[in-house]
Amino acid sequence: MEVEITQTLSLSDDDAALVDMHSILNILNVIHGEISILGMISGQEKDLHDILVQADHFTHQIRARDSLRQALQSTPEFCHTMLTAAKSMADTATESCDCNEICESLDNLQSISSIFIARAAELVEWLDAPMIWRQYKISDLHHNIGAVFAAIEKNSRGRFHIVFNIAQQDSSDYMVDVKITSDLGDHVWMPPVFQDVFRDLLANARKYTQPGGEILAGLHQSRSTLKLVVEDTGLGIPENEITKVIQPHYRGTNATNRRTMGCGLGLTKAYAACKRFNGRLWIRSRLGHGTRVTILIPVPSPIPSE
Repeated sequence: MEVEITQTLSLSDDDAALVDMHSILNILNVIHGEISILGMISGQEKDLHDILVQADHFTHQIRARDSLRQALQSTPEFCHTMLTAAKSMADTATESCDCNEICESLDNLQSISSIFIARAAELVEWLDAPMIWRQYKISDLHHNIGAVFAAIEKNSRGRFHIVFNIAQQDSSDYMVDVKITSDLGDHVWMPPVFQDVFRDLLANARKYTQPGGEILAGLHQSRSTLKLVVEDTGLGIPENEITKVIQPHYRGTNATNRRTMGCGLGLTKAYAACKRFNGRLWIRSRLGHGTRVTILIPVPSPIPSE
C-alpha cells in the first residue's frame, strides 16, 4: 500500500537544527566510531581520549547555530588535525598490534574525511542560499553516489560488498542500481539539499536491508517536475507506522534493535525538504519485503538559478 504523507511536521528549534545538519552529524558519528576502533587496536588510550574530545567539541559547534558556519568552514583543518593525530597514534602502536587492521582504520578515516570536507562545503553553500536551485552534471551525481557507497563498504571492514551489476552479485552482496536521467540533457536542476536527501535515502535503504538485498533508485528531471525514488528489499515498515516514520527520531518497532550510526532523521529531513519546496512524498512498504520512498517536487519556471 502506498501512502502519501501529508501531516504537519512540528520541529523544535533543536530538532530543526539536527535535521539541517543530519548528514554531517552522521559522518561525525562514523568518525567517532572509527577513532574508537583505532584506539582499541593500537592500544593508545590517552591519544584516543584527546582525539575524541576534539571530535565531541566539533560536534557541539555543529549543533549550535551561532558557531555552525565557522565550524563547517574549519572542517578541512579539523580533518587534518584528526588525521595527523590518528597517524601518530598508529605510529606509536605496540609491536603486538595488527598492522593490517591499523592501516584499514586509517584508510577508513581518510575516506570519510574526504566526504566530510565535501559535505561541509555543500552545507556552507546551502546556508548562503537555502532556496536556490543549481545545475548538476549527471556524471558528477553518479560519481558522488559511488563515493558514498565505496565509503560505506570500506567502513564495513569486509562484512559486505556493494556491486552495481546483478551479474557480479554474490549471495552476501548488496546490489545497487541507480539511474539518473533528465529531459534537459546531461544535467539536472535541483535544490542542493536534494542531493543530500537522495544520498541519505540510499544510505538508509542499505542500512535496513540485509546483505544479499537490492536497492533500486532513480532521479528524473522533466521540464515541470523533479522526481526521486528509492526502493529496497529490506525490513519494511509496519502498516500502522508508515505515517509516523517522518517524525524526528522515530524508528519502526521492527527496527529498534538494529544498531545504526544515524540520528533517526533521514526521512524527517526528506519530508521537511520536500515541503519546503512545495513537493509531495509517498511511502509504500510491506513488512519483511521492503520500502519505496517517492518524492515529487515542482520545477519553478524560470528556475531560480544563480
